Amino acid sequence: MLRVLGLLLIPILFVLPNTASAQVNTKYANHWIVQPAGNCKVVINAGAVYGLVNSHVTKISWSGACGKDGLAEGEGELGIYFTQDGEELYADHIGRFSNGLMQGPWKFATWVRNGDKLSGSGIYNYLAFQDGCMVKFERTEVRSPCRMITGRATAANARVK
Repeated sequence: MLRVLGLLLIPILFVLPNTASAQVNTKYANHWIVQPAGNCKVVINAGAVYGLVNSHVTKISWSGACGKDGLAEGEGELGIYFTQDGEELYADHIGRFSNGLMQGPWKFATWVRNGDKLSGSGIYNYLAFQDGCMVKFERTEVRSPCRMITGRATAANARVK
């Protein structure tokens, strides 16, 4: 189990100078994707969300509501289904979307590898996002090149017209 966890975390960990590790991949820090998630769309910063870097995303689900513009809105669970190194994986995130962008505190709840459920809630329990950019990891502020204005523009373009 530790081997798999280590392999999954290596590509997305970034060590900030004089601070704790943070789940930010600076190579993808300003790479935004718009994905269907049920009846909604979500706008996600690929460098800040578990399961989107160095993997093949097969499906994204959202249990919360959709706003009138077709973007995820309010609290719910974001499920990311992906394959990595031939393994089928699922990462479950709990938090809130506002106008399609991750907003406020989020929790990485569980992950599943080839059908085996493994707990992850103690690993990344205190993430915080502002306009889709990760701004806090546990108790440490995150400094990343993620541009909130780019996330807001991507969300505006993703709205159902």
